[in-house]
Amino acid sequence: MSQPLSIVPDHHLRAIGAVVVNWQAIEMVMELVILGLYEITPDRGLVITSNLSFPNKLTILQILALRGAIPDESDSDMLVDILKRIEAGSKDRNKIVHGLWSSSPVQGLAERKAIRVRGRRLSAVTEKVPLSEIEVIARNLLELRFELSELAVRLGLRPELATGKASSQSHDS
Repeated sequence: MSQPLSIVPDHHLRAIGAVVVNWQAIEMVMELVILGLYEITPDRGLVITSNLSFPNKLTILQILALRGAIPDESDSDMLVDILKRIEAGSKDRNKIVHGLWSSSPVQGLAERKAIRVRGRRLSAVTEKVPLSEIEVIARNLLELRFELSELAVRLGLRPELATGKASSQSHDS
């Protein structure tokens, strides 16, 4: 039998890992879309985009979408919509990634501790988190990745992203 990897229950750990992996994929697709819209090859451009913060990537893509880099208005609107949902997803991602996780005495739950600073006040919050909550976030991020990838492929920016849902889902079985 293998040794435990964490004090966090394995199912929660797996879901937390999925959030991390799916988020990293979203950020990479964002970088590739930026490069595609600027007509810069990844081998030349990733050195630049990899050092951009998430808010900077988001801002650049919003500007490109709203300022004519995407000729078709419906595609531009779709990118803006996806970016809004990615921005909302970043808040969920941050809760998961920056929480201090531990086991819970209650079956099916894990505990997430967070330290919050508001002005001069510091508070520590402990929440009991069901596995389903983390799984919903992970699936949402995965769907956002697919949507952004599909748009990039449709725009002709990143044909290499056309791996699609079917091939990714078949690996999960």
